[in-house]
Amino acid sequence: IVSRCQGVRFHPLTDGQLEKLLTGRGFSPEKSRQAARLAQGSPGTAVRFAAAGNFEENWDRVRQAIDNFARGRQLAIFETAREMEKDAYLYTSMLEIILRDIYIYQTTHNEQLLAILANIDIIKAVPDKSPEQIRSAMNNIAGLKYYYKTNVNPLLINTNICYEVAAALK
Repeated sequence: IVSRCQGVRFHPLTDGQLEKLLTGRGFSPEKSRQAARLAQGSPGTAVRFAAAGNFEENWDRVRQAIDNFARGRQLAIFETAREMEKDAYLYTSMLEIILRDIYIYQTTHNEQLLAILANIDIIKAVPDKSPEQIRSAMNNIAGLKYYYKTNVNPLLINTNICYEVAAALK
C-alpha cells in the first residue's frame, strides 16, 4: 500500500521569529529576546520561558541544584524534583541548558558560546567531566521528557531527571 499523503516537516523557528511572536503576545522586548535565545526554535518553550514569573530567581534555584549535585548532595535530588513540580518542563529545559553549557565550555573553553553567560561561575565550579558522560545525560533527559505526556507520575520523572544530572556531574 502506498500512501498519497504528503509529509509536512516543521523546522525550528529562528530567534527573530520567536522574538516577534513573544512581543506580539505582550512580553517585553528584553524578556522576548532572552526567551527566544533559550527556546532553541520551540514556540512553546519560548512562551514558557517568557511567562516564567521570576526569571533570575528560577535560574538561581537551578544553578544551586547543579552546585548541590556536583557536590554529591543526594538529598538535593529529591528537593529539586519536588521544586520541579511547579513547572517540570521549564525546570527540565533549564537543567538541559546548563548541562549543554557545561558540555560546550568543557570542550571549547569559549565563554561566548554559552547560552547564558551568567552560568559561567557554576560551570567553572563543576569539575571537568567526560564530554560523553554529559552528552549521555542530555540524551537520557530528552528521553525522559517524553514521559511527561503519559500517565507516569511527574515526580518520578523529575527524580529520574535529577538523578541523570547528578550522575553526570559526579
